[in-house]
Amino acid sequence: MKYFVDNNIPQKLVNLLRVLDVDVRHLKDVFPETATDVQWIPRAGAEDWVVVTSDKNIRTNPAELEALKENNVTVLFMKKTFVDRKMWDQAAWTIKHWPKIDGQVERLKRGTLAQVSDNGYLEIF
Repeated sequence: MKYFVDNNIPQKLVNLLRVLDVDVRHLKDVFPETATDVQWIPRAGAEDWVVVTSDKNIRTNPAELEALKENNVTVLFMKKTFVDRKMWDQAAWTIKHWPKIDGQVERLKRGTLAQVSDNGYLEIF
């Protein structure tokens, strides 16, 4: 799987995943930091990237939601409980749960929107 992480998730976590051989890029690796969601969503679809974000507004903003649907983008939404953790706790959580998350993502239909629960299981919207 190929993952794309937006600015709502620290780039340091992306670097950690890379060390663990995850095919992942951060928004800043590919686009200007100020790129809007509707600017990067089409590329995510074209590259078949699984997007990881904590930005719940993507699901409610009509233009962003339409872009996700048009480009058949799979998105994993991290819960606020993940974002509120300190960096070390985010890193420990990610190391513990990423294999489980990745295994579930492999079985998802492209274009699926899911929330990642506190125990690493995907909850489909």
